[in-house]
Parts: sequence; C-alpha cells; structure tokens
Amino acid sequence: MIKFFQPFILVGALLLTSLSFGQVYQNAWQIGYDSDTEVEIKAMDSDTAGNLYVAGTWLGTVDFDPSSDSALASTEYLENSFVVKYDANGDYVWHIELRGFYTATLGTRSPYVRMEDMDVAPNGDVYISGMFATFMKWVDGAGSAGGSIYSGGGRDIYVMKFNNSGIRQWHFNIFSNNNLNGARIALHPDLDDVYVVAQASKNSNNTGINVGSNTELLYSPSLNTFLAKYATSNGAYQWAKNFDTPDSTYLGVSRGMDVAVASTGDVYIVGSAKREVDFDMGSGQATQDLGDYEDVYLAKYDEDGNYLWAFGVGNETANNYGYRVDVDASDRPYVAGYWSGNIKLDSAQTSTTLHSGAGRDVFLAAYDTDGSLRWTGQWGTNNDVERPDVLVDGNNAIYLTGYFNGQNYFDANPNGGTDFLSAGGTSQDWFLIKLGTDKSYQWSADGQDDTNTGVGRALALVNGNIAMGGAFRDSVDIDQTSA
Repeated sequence: MIKFFQPFILVGALLLTSLSFGQVYQNAWQIGYDSDTEVEIKAMDSDTAGNLYVAGTWLGTVDFDPSSDSALASTEYLENSFVVKYDANGDYVWHIELRGFYTATLGTRSPYVRMEDMDVAPNGDVYISGMFATFMKWVDGAGSAGGSIYSGGGRDIYVMKFNNSGIRQWHFNIFSNNNLNGARIALHPDLDDVYVVAQASKNSNNTGINVGSNTELLYSPSLNTFLAKYATSNGAYQWAKNFDTPDSTYLGVSRGMDVAVASTGDVYIVGSAKREVDFDMGSGQATQDLGDYEDVYLAKYDEDGNYLWAFGVGNETANNYGYRVDVDASDRPYVAGYWSGNIKLDSAQTSTTLHSGAGRDVFLAAYDTDGSLRWTGQWGTNNDVERPDVLVDGNNAIYLTGYFNGQNYFDANPNGGTDFLSAGGTSQDWFLIKLGTDKSYQWSADGQDDTNTGVGRALALVNGNIAMGGAFRDSVDIDQTSA
C-alpha cells in the first residue's frame, strides 16, 4: 500500500500497466506542498520518447519535482496554470507557469489563468488552451519570463505552443467584450493544424468575437459552440465557424465540451444543447429542436468544418451532458458524459433506455463513423457520478476515469457483473476502468478510502501504459497490490 498524506487538495499521477484482466502499479507522485495548496490536473499527454506532460491549475505553493530536489512555484489568492514535463522514469525535466497578476484581493480569485486542455505532438511540441481574465504572463521551461497578454474586456481564451524544451513558439487570444468558456484543443493527424472548440456567450453591442484575426469576427446571439482552426507552424488563423440559433427569441443554447480528430481529418465535437440549434456551420441548415433541457449532442465535420451529421439526445426532466470524446484506430467516436433520469443515446431513439440512479450517472457510448450507435455502458450509485474522461488506445481498448460519491457500491462492470467499488460516508472516490472494444470488462481500480476524497481527472498513454491524473484530499492509496 502506497499512501500520500497531505492536509489539503494535492495531485497524484497514477501509472498502471495495461494487462488483460489486472493492473500492476508502477509509479506515482504528487504535485503539492502544504496545507494551503490546491492543485487540479486538467490534461495529460505523452510523446514518442515516453515523456509525460501534465497540465493543470494551482493555488498556493507547489513542488513539481517528485524527487528530493525541488521545483517550487507560488501564487497567492488566485488560480494560475502550469505544464510540467517528466521523463520516462518519472523524473522532473521542466515546467511552464502561466500567471495573472502577482497580487489580488483575498477571496476573489480574480484575475486568474485557468488551464483547460493540452495536446502534445509526437516530437514533444506542446499545445495548450485555457481561459484568463484581465491579464496573463508566462514563465517558460528555461525559467525565463515572457511578455504580457491582455483580455478584450471579458474572459478570454488563450492558445499557446511551446517546443519540447518548454520554450514558447507562439500564442494568441480569442476575445470579445463578454465571457468565453471551454477551450478544448486537438491536433490534426498531419500536425499542420490545430482545432479549438469553445463556447461563446451572447455578444453585447454586437461587437463579435475576435477569433485570432482582426478582420474575422463571429457573432453569437446566445451561448453557442464555435470551432476554429489554426496553423501549427505559426498559429496563423485558418477559419472559424459557429452553431446558430434560428429561434428569434435566441433561447437556443449549445456548449462545446470537447473535440477529437480522426485519422481522416474529420472532426467530432461533443457537448450539450437545448432549444433550436443549427449544427451546420456553413451556408446550409441542420436545425434540431432539442427541448427545454440541455441534451447530449455529437456532431461530425470534415477537416474544413463542413457539416457531415449531428444529433442530440436527452429527456424533458433534467440537463444532460456530453463531456469527452475520443476516437479509436478505426476512427469511430466514443462519447463519455453524465445524465439523470432516462435517456436513449441513439439518434433514432430506438435503443435501450438507460435509467439513472437517484443522482447523476456516467455513460459511455460507442458509435460508428456514420453516427449509428454500437453499444452503451453506464455507471452509477445513489449519489452523483460525474465528469468522466475517456481514452482509447491503439488496440481499441477503452479507459474511463472520474469520480463517484456515497456509501452505495459502484459496479465497475457495465455488463451486469459484480465488481463493486465503494466510497464510504459522503466522500468522493476516483475510479479507473478498462474495457475491450466490444464493451467486455477487463479490470478496474479505485481509491478504496472511506474517509478521504479523490477524483480522477485525466488520462494519457505512455509507452503502452495508462497514466491517470487526479486530485485528493488528506491521503490516498495508490498501490492496491500490497498491504
């Protein structure tokens, strides 16, 4: 049993060997420092050399170096963001800091710099996206301070590229006079372009959203999804398009929560939407009326943003969320999300209805490239199970992580088996589940702790192994193979 003990929220990265019906713990470490530290991992990825990159947000003092040496960074009162690189042995290499003002008012946590996503090229080039308010600066992997980025008046999106030494290559911000949300990112398989999906709030004064070119503006009459494409060589703007709200009352809403790119260059967007939403971001129209509550949606476009297909599924009792998407070696999408009530996850609404427990449950839905449903799985307790992350490896094995609440047992086997996990009391517990491409259950792991809090946040493949990043409070049991 390997336990970390700290008095507040810290982060551990869990590395498990991918086996058929078991898991072998290899390595773990934490990012954190003292009782005033809060850290949240938002994304992880690796390069072909086996280096692991971890991106997230912190408040307080952190030590990025898991060895007896230290790589400290501190901030007071407001959230800042980081990227840290570890080699194949888990040794610290460098870290990047993204900072707002160095001083702020206690309790406001603003202005802030929040990490949302990261994608790493095979050679170790790092692409990150997130949100910031008012002002931000960076400190690169060599410890050198960079320039300043100012917001356009609301909450902006930043997009940045660093090389494998942590040196900035380019950056830009997407801005308007209102708040932007989300900012998930994905590389095109040819590595020439990078896509950003996010949510645009309603524009006041009809000023539009500047998506990276002063002459290219998007206009959003309500909260809507937009997709933008940029060149990886220099960050140059290629194009940007957004969902529309045909309803004259502008009650249609769409939230772009994640994006994935297939080997063909086709782009999948997942999120939630309600009322009338036009998924065709071009001159055509593909309007769907999704009801008064937010439904899960999955939309597919070609590499130029041309509409291929889309659908939304949900119910009339609660909001439901498509949260993450990944594609397998056959370019088929897998959508992870969470819902409450009853839901059918196929566009024709002829599949088996999933029934949630007393709280929110997590679902995983596997689709073909034409959007037809292959299978679904669900996980729940009498309390909430939320915000999953999904990853599919080159052999089409599927990994799912997240967290669950409460005393009732959580069955990790979606096929009616009995591999129960449990979070005691009112605490949250992290879980990690491996499935075969046909939904066959392989194995699961969890924190096995009745008193302390743990959540799974992000997944990455590292030389054929699965790495999980999460957050925990007080202590966490990582190695479950020993007493």
